[in-house]
Amino acid sequence: MPPWPGSGRNATESTVFRVLDDGAAIEGLAVEELTATSAVVSWTTAGEADSTVAWGRSPGSCATGYSRTGGRREHRMVVAPLEPSTGYFVTVRSRDDTSEDSATLTVTTVATPAATELSSCTTITEPGDYRLTSDVSAACTCMSIEAANVRLDLGWHTVTYAETATSEQCHGVSANADGVRVSRGLVVQGAAGGDLYSHAVAGRGAEGLEFDQLWIRVHGSDAFGLRTMSSGSVSVHDLVVVSEVRDVTDRHYPGNRGIGLDLSPEDATGEVYDCVLFGVPHWGIMITADDRLDARPP
Repeated sequence: MPPWPGSGRNATESTVFRVLDDGAAIEGLAVEELTATSAVVSWTTAGEADSTVAWGRSPGSCATGYSRTGGRREHRMVVAPLEPSTGYFVTVRSRDDTSEDSATLTVTTVATPAATELSSCTTITEPGDYRLTSDVSAACTCMSIEAANVRLDLGWHTVTYAETATSEQCHGVSANADGVRVSRGLVVQGAAGGDLYSHAVAGRGAEGLEFDQLWIRVHGSDAFGLRTMSSGSVSVHDLVVVSEVRDVTDRHYPGNRGIGLDLSPEDATGEVYDCVLFGVPHWGIMITADDRLDARPP
């Protein structure tokens, strides 16, 4: 190996360099997470390439899938909805302007875990695991979580909120206690929409919130897809937010956001990753923290 250019560099001539070729060659296809109704698969490519995933129950027929445009080297896609205790073939593909590659793996979903089953909108006041078993709707707020340590699995059903005209703020899911996870479902703002700032998913005054694998659609004035306030240790991932909002009352604060985390206290942590947003009229994703929010509401 020739010496590194320049005086005094690579004096031992023992440094090993690896050149990353551009291209869509797929490596490391693996399952990151597997549940009764979903999987998360990941892979890498040598160069920046797009991402496609498709799945089905026979190797030659993967009829369900979707793509994510835009080049990246690290790829991560949700495979859902799936049936419990069922085998699937999952095929991924990446391509750039000059090359294309694909790979396939098999997954078998786990059995449906024990959980309290819900078939209507409700307020959850006890800790534990809950699972939605049907599509539900409400005149205003649908699911309100007031107990700590709740895991709400929407079961890939649709939660529709704010279907009746009201002057109140309404939410599809409202999480107001510590240690809450909401996942795997669709949250849709109803025709009436509710009052200003009727966000699809909301959290307030809580620590340790997680929202994942949610597909959200909003249209009402000032509605966010997801918003947390005065909260800390918030994780948001694998969301699709479709915003049809066109009325923004105050573009200074809070404006309008597809995903907005207002953290408290000032050094609180929050993360947003692997989310896709469409049509947001103002800020797509915004995370703020303010020491004036140190005192959380009771």
